[in-house]
Amino acid sequence: MQYIQRHQELWGNERMLFLHEAASNLLLNLEQASTSDVMLSGEEIRAFLMQYALTYYSF
Repeated sequence: MQYIQRHQELWGNERMLFLHEAASNLLLNLEQASTSDVMLSGEEIRAFLMQYALTYYSF
């Protein structure tokens, strides 16, 4: 999250907010997964972030 905030000026406010929301949702999914027996793989994390980015660009 700090990395995103440090790059706010470079990326702009909209991109910074988008990335912050994506990271927050990813952390929430990881926390929910950690309470169950299922662990998300690196590939599943990348897929989640890619889907999030594609949704953003489709608008």
